[in-house]
Amino acid sequence: MHWTDDHLLNHLYGISEADIHLDTCSACEARLQAMALRMRKQQVLAGPEFTEQDLAAQRRNIYRRLDGPVPSRWEFPWKAVLATATVLLIGLELSAPKPKADPGNRLMASGGDSRFYTEIYASMESHEPRAASPIRGLFEEQ
Repeated sequence: MHWTDDHLLNHLYGISEADIHLDTCSACEARLQAMALRMRKQQVLAGPEFTEQDLAAQRRNIYRRLDGPVPSRWEFPWKAVLATATVLLIGLELSAPKPKADPGNRLMASGGDSRFYTEIYASMESHEPRAASPIRGLFEEQ
């Protein structure tokens, strides 16, 4: 029985050991050689790996930036100006005098809230829409 691709890959990466089958089976040996060739091509195409010096230089750069000054939150003065202006506008709005009720207000002149609620309640008591009353009038006997 031939080796599966998993067996061949395990052998290629050194996870499993070779046995007599690879020495006697030319098909499995050819598949193993093709996988090894593909692996070498991928390593060449992948480019150079990072060396210890590259990684050390990157690490030093990170440490240098961490040890440097922390950037200020108020780096740009216009942010502070906008925040101050917003706070002042909100303060002026809250401290401005409220307008007094207009004595000529129609609701107040007609009896206040009680009359308003009475009209609302009366309109809600009728289950029939206003538009239906002319149609009902057509069928009433006179």
